[in-house]
Amino acid sequence: MAELFFIKDSAGREVGASRDASARLGERRVYEAAVLPKGTVMTGDVWESVPCAPVDRWLWRWEYTPETEARLAMIEGEGMWIRMTCRERDPVARHTEYGDEVWVDSAMECFFAAREGEDYINCEMNSAGNRLVGVGAGREGRVVIDNYCPCPEVNAVVGDGVWYAETFYPEDALKRVFGADFECRRGAKLYGNFFKVGEETGRPHYGAWNAIASEVPDFHRPECFGEIIFS
Repeated sequence: MAELFFIKDSAGREVGASRDASARLGERRVYEAAVLPKGTVMTGDVWESVPCAPVDRWLWRWEYTPETEARLAMIEGEGMWIRMTCRERDPVARHTEYGDEVWVDSAMECFFAAREGEDYINCEMNSAGNRLVGVGAGREGRVVIDNYCPCPEVNAVVGDGVWYAETFYPEDALKRVFGADFECRRGAKLYGNFFKVGEETGRPHYGAWNAIASEVPDFHRPECFGEIIFS
């Protein structure tokens, strides 16, 4: 296993770890996601061609750091696909009712906003295909996405030592959340973060794509979002 490098705060305290020696608090990573032609079918080969964003900043504790990645693909004029993959055996999935607290299971999450400081979507998925999806500008005052549009379904597949979850957000749904001027096109930009979590799995863990500056576990930190560019 590759060496872990510590992420330190301004006082020199170890607050996280990563296999990327450049990881630091206050970073702003940039992920160049895929843009695909209208009508594209997301087969396995197509997914393999989509660039990935590694969830490799482990915060608050780092005894367990399963390899995790996110891939985003925008289909021009249609919507946006999200697929997250984790190399993990026997992922915990006790919460199977819609709207349950999936983050206490083994879960992967994608948070994203169209504009800084405005409402973002938190899409949280476990290996049973259950999801929790909310909308709001911060941790407080969030509402379920059903207030805007039907909640997108999640397809989750568990294999031998690996599992993935994928979901599709139609352009119309994104317009209802982010405004009528939002378009699924080349050059679109989002602000967001990707996470791997498991609060009640026997191996609590908190992974992020973009490091979070917080003394306690808290993914609802839009000020720590990175940039997602669809080029």
